[in-house]
Amino acid sequence: MSSWKQKVGSLRQSQDAAVMVSVDSIVGSTPREPGANMIVTLDSQIGTIGGGNLEYQAVQIARNQLMSDQVNGQKNGLQRFPLGAGLGQCCGGLVNLMFESLDQNSNWDAIASEPEKLVLYLFGAGHVGKAVVNAMRDLPVFIHWVDTRDNMLPEELPAAVNPVCTDTPEVEIDEALAGAYFLVMTHDHAEDLRLAQQI
Repeated sequence: MSSWKQKVGSLRQSQDAAVMVSVDSIVGSTPREPGANMIVTLDSQIGTIGGGNLEYQAVQIARNQLMSDQVNGQKNGLQRFPLGAGLGQCCGGLVNLMFESLDQNSNWDAIASEPEKLVLYLFGAGHVGKAVVNAMRDLPVFIHWVDTRDNMLPEELPAAVNPVCTDTPEVEIDEALAGAYFLVMTHDHAEDLRLAQQI
């Protein structure tokens, strides 16, 4: 059972008051895509909408909603967040977030269903690549982790990581799944340039 599913199941059993915060729509560059969500209680959080000041503000709004049972005078509500001017985030786009109160009548089976996983091709298994994999450990991301060097990819990896050691990393790009994302951070600037051009 996934971490998300377990945590949502525990929350449902606890019957703690909660608010689901979902990315309803976006304009421009934003940390997460529409459909990304998190669940906020008075003392915990499940999932992420991308971190930073946006997530901090959303958690505060959700907790205020839990304490007052309303957002802008309503139980549920949509709020607009300009990331650059309003929140000081470098993405610079705009995010519309939906705040929805959860109770025992909510559709918990749908909420607990596994979020759709993003597919990421991560090139480079140095210390920064390792930190990225570790940071994404509990997020709905499937990572193809690619490096050209023997013994750089750790033996023990999270289940959602596919290690690929190859002399021809460009082939991984050619065979990448449609809609996949790429992150290039190898040990070699020339290789980074080659891969970026291939992408």
